[in-house]
Amino acid sequence: MRKYLLLLLLLLTGCGKNSNIEGVYDSNYYKVYSPYKESVGGYTKDSYDLKDVEKTLMQLSSNYFKTNNTYYQEGQYLTNDDLKYLLNDCLNQEDDYIKTIYEQNYLNNDGTLKGISLAIVLDDEIEYKEDGKIKTKTISDEELIKYAKEVAPDIIKYTREKVPNVRILLGIYIDSTDGKFVSFAVTSDEKLKFKDVNIESYSLSGNYVAKNDTDNYNYYIELKEALTDFDVYIDGKALYQDNKVKSITININTSYLTRGKLLYLTNLVSQNLKFNYSTKVYINYNNKPKALLVKEENTLEVKIYLMEE
Repeated sequence: MRKYLLLLLLLLTGCGKNSNIEGVYDSNYYKVYSPYKESVGGYTKDSYDLKDVEKTLMQLSSNYFKTNNTYYQEGQYLTNDDLKYLLNDCLNQEDDYIKTIYEQNYLNNDGTLKGISLAIVLDDEIEYKEDGKIKTKTISDEELIKYAKEVAPDIIKYTREKVPNVRILLGIYIDSTDGKFVSFAVTSDEKLKFKDVNIESYSLSGNYVAKNDTDNYNYYIELKEALTDFDVYIDGKALYQDNKVKSITININTSYLTRGKLLYLTNLVSQNLKFNYSTKVYINYNNKPKALLVKEENTLEVKIYLMEE
């Protein structure tokens, strides 16, 4: 596993701390179990928003696997061969509605398995051939949810052969421009009782946020304007549950970064973080993390973590 030295700066308090640790956590975030293990799966029939599925499923899972006594681990049970079998043979997908089945593991302090979270990732568009031409058809949420619930028992039954005695959370995610979890069930056996849920991610610069959440939209635009002199690409998303903001995540990517620029950039970003919700900002150099800024809900304090290999 690649290890980082994270240098913690507490703005507005003047405190500092250096330590060799595996990540940045508090009671609102999962600790990653050490040693780190990459997922044994990952097979997918089409691309999807992995970051959004990962983040949102983790948010949903935190209601059942508490962050203060649970460790997170990438999926270790559904292999690529398992996923190929499920998606291509077992579930008899005539229309290829399912892109993949995404897995997360949750562990006890001693490393034993506490539970598994799965997401059925659905495609809201399918391609078909008509008169020799490839055309696209949009599938309604209702049809996708109905299909996912029909195949869910087969997915649980297959997974139970690998993990017979733990709780499984199974979510239904529709991958679209603004992806969303629409339903989920939690089971300790093979019985499923689904509950509706409304968890969606929206671009902070998109129409939904501009029309329905003007404060956060304006805060984001102001942040982007503050960084106009930097050669950076900024992507921000807000996670909504039942139409209320749960968290904000911003990724800032650059292809040129000196240490001086990094220090100045983190300071400038921290001064322009006006969101009143749990906010994380990642500063990446060529897709590698170099800094993390964390601002908790309804606080002025911003924690800056500089990552050095």
